Amino acid sequence: MDSIYYMHANTSSSGTSLDHHSENKKFEWTITSLNFLKVNVLEGLSKYFGDHRFTEYIFKFLPEDIFKGMTIFMVYGVYQHYFDMKNQKQVPYLVYMCVFYITFFSLLGHKENRFLLPILPFLFLMTGRGLSLMIKHKKWILLVKLLVYGSIIFEIVQFGVRSMFHNRYWDALDYVINFSDKAPHSLYSMHRFETPYYSWLHQ
Repeated sequence: MDSIYYMHANTSSSGTSLDHHSENKKFEWTITSLNFLKVNVLEGLSKYFGDHRFTEYIFKFLPEDIFKGMTIFMVYGVYQHYFDMKNQKQVPYLVYMCVFYITFFSLLGHKENRFLLPILPFLFLMTGRGLSLMIKHKKWILLVKLLVYGSIIFEIVQFGVRSMFHNRYWDALDYVINFSDKAPHSLYSMHRFETPYYSWLHQ
C-alpha cells in the first residue's frame, strides 16, 4: 500500500511540474479540473470548436457511434445493475457516476466521442451483464444473435469502406506537401488534426 501512495505522489508531482512549467513563463499553480470548469463551463469557450445539442451523447454518440447494435444490451444492463444493487441494499455507484458524467458533459456546448472514454469501461461491463442476462431467456436468443452478428458484419463493412474510400488522408497530405514551397491557407485544411495543413507545418 505504501508503494501505491509513493507512486501516486511521484506521478502527481512530476505531472504537475510538467503541466505548470515552461521556459518563458514562471512557475504557476494550476488545478486542471478548475481550469476546465472555468474555460469550458463558466466561460463557454468550448463552443468555438462546435456547438451540439444537449441530447447529443444520449441519442447520437452512444447509440449511433459507439454501441450501435449493442445499445439495447447497454440499456438493459444499466437498468438491471441499478435494481440488483438496490435489492442488495447497496449503492449503484456505477450507474450514478455514468449518469452524472454524461449529464455534466451534456451541459457543455462542444461534444466529442472521446470525452466519453472515462466511463466507457463501466458501460461496457454493464453491457456485457445485459447481454449475458438476455441470452439466458429463450425468447431473446434470436434477437441477441441478430444484433451481435449484425454488429460484427456492419463493423467489418464499415471498416472496409472507410479504409478504401473515406479516410484518404494520405492522398490529401501528399498533394499538400507537393503543393508548393508555401503552405496553402488554413481555409483549405480539413477538420481533423492529422490532416494536411498542420502536417505541412511540421514537415
